[in-house]
Amino acid sequence: MTGPDETAQQWAVDARRRSAVKRLKLQVAAALVFSAGFIGYSWYAGQPEPVMEVSDSVQADGQNPEQSAKRNPGASAGSAQIDTAQRATQRARKLVALSRGRTAAGDAVTGALLALEALPDNLEGAEIPAATAIEHALYAAHFSHREVAVLGGHIADVHVARFSPDGKFVLSASSDRTARLWHVADATEAAFLKGHSDEVWSAAFGPGGPANPEIAPRAATVASNGFVRLWDGRSGKLIAVIKGHEDAVVGVDFGPHGRLFVTASHDGTARLWDARTGARVGVLKGHQQRVLSAVFSPDGQRILTTSDDATARLWNVKSGTQTTVLAGHSSGVTGAAFSPDGARVGTASSDGTARLWNSATGAEIAVLKGHETWVSAIAFSPDGTRLATGSRDHTVRLWDGVDGAKVAVLRGHTGWVNALAFGPDGKRLASASGDYTARLWTARTGASLAKLGGHGNEVASVAFSGDGRRLLTASGDGTARLWETRGPVSAFGSAGSVKVLVQSHSPDRKRRVQISDDRLTMRILDAANGAVIAVLKSHQAPIAAAAFSADGRRVVSASADGTARLWDAATGAEIGRIEGAAGALARAGFSPDGRHVVIVSKSGHQQTWRIFADLGSLVLHLKDVLPRTLTRQQRRQYVLKLDFGR
Repeated sequence: MTGPDETAQQWAVDARRRSAVKRLKLQVAAALVFSAGFIGYSWYAGQPEPVMEVSDSVQADGQNPEQSAKRNPGASAGSAQIDTAQRATQRARKLVALSRGRTAAGDAVTGALLALEALPDNLEGAEIPAATAIEHALYAAHFSHREVAVLGGHIADVHVARFSPDGKFVLSASSDRTARLWHVADATEAAFLKGHSDEVWSAAFGPGGPANPEIAPRAATVASNGFVRLWDGRSGKLIAVIKGHEDAVVGVDFGPHGRLFVTASHDGTARLWDARTGARVGVLKGHQQRVLSAVFSPDGQRILTTSDDATARLWNVKSGTQTTVLAGHSSGVTGAAFSPDGARVGTASSDGTARLWNSATGAEIAVLKGHETWVSAIAFSPDGTRLATGSRDHTVRLWDGVDGAKVAVLRGHTGWVNALAFGPDGKRLASASGDYTARLWTARTGASLAKLGGHGNEVASVAFSGDGRRLLTASGDGTARLWETRGPVSAFGSAGSVKVLVQSHSPDRKRRVQISDDRLTMRILDAANGAVIAVLKSHQAPIAAAAFSADGRRVVSASADGTARLWDAATGAEIGRIEGAAGALARAGFSPDGRHVVIVSKSGHQQTWRIFADLGSLVLHLKDVLPRTLTRQQRRQYVLKLDFGR
């Protein structure tokens, strides 16, 4: 008989399949409708304009149209020009509003692309409607842009994407029955791994390669029909086709020494394989229901498996025997992780709890209660001091990794949390969600660092590169994406050698910036008589510092809320918000050449952010660094709908 957790797990798998099929049908239908509409519009546009019969009777203004045109031939042309200019301005402002909305949602690339749509192809000498609003929207996107590359080629859901040990390649696995290898440096496809006849549910790299030259580089992919394929991890050459499981294979992990790998299957077993040849080494039998995951211990001597039977189990790799049953959950164990030293195990369950165990004795250390429903992801920090859990209740929670004490609740996602990963330095935590976003958090306090939007469907997996500089996400939209983790692409990291110019007066000494007594607002004042020129307000915590740029056009402010903000000194409008600082800011200013904003945190860490002399320079920079263009769907959704009302 199928248990409730098995049914729930199967429902989740089936739902993803149905979702993929439904999206494919909708895409085909939308393409047919769009094609038909375009053909109809093209036919209509090619027809001659209808001729209106106009009598010689006097119109409402008392003039015959022909006579009116003869008396004032420039009136109609002037009116048409005004009308065209108004429409252009309205279009630009609507695109700016759409741009701001996408940037606020974490999708700064689409935000920038929409603002660029409001500009003419050639800016030189052109009259640009709503130019200031466009520039501000572009700066907002510029200060938030973290998306580096889109790995696009799959035609169905990408379930997982992983970095190679040396960080030079990415491996992605998809429902389109393929896996792909990608070059990280230029985001191009390195190899197309085809041959599976069913969904490729997971994939993993072995630890071989330049860092371990004695170990042949390997990659493994597993599919819903029970087959496993072993590949050369660099060339993509097929090494072995492996059959042994009798049901879907949903998980795969290589041992730390690269000689073995383990697979987890819905047939109730996990199996060990030789990573060089694909030969079977052992079968781990004991679970009473589907096995959902299997991972090696850090020393490679044990394997940890989880199952719908409400247990996790520990196995001896050498003998293949079961050593410990971790029983206590009242429902399926959805995932598990070893602490970095292997001394503890964390388990996540659909019963709404996580648990911490002693891996040597199997004794329960703590029950981690707080989530309101299914706990779907779990991960230890690299030093083992933090344990993170993610849930279908839309939250991430941080716990003490030794005793299980509560640390923080991380709120922000609006969908299921599907996956978690700590950065290699342990300072940052990444989460992937069904709300189409990934997020970055501080691992110590759980403070939000960034919202990464841009995917067109749920984000299924998340992983850091070995050096921590890149984040990799996989999504149901058929893509994997690379992101900058240290800050937006416009941030240049440490800037200890850059002098900070901090001046409270404009260069001509006619204006000065003043922070209010409550330190939540600023005013730009006439230096001669103290008259208020503009009020600057949007920080959520006390403002620590403010300064004019060298040309007097801008003001920058730094706040205890962890953000710096760039302002238009003439109007007081907020141009852009600089986020991502891990803590309160103490100072902000401009580089002497005016080309960078410099911010300094209370801890003394300094960052520089590029700014531009004019709109044209900003546009050229963004066109150079943006990793993609608007998709056909986005162009229909935003631009064509705006231009043609459809």
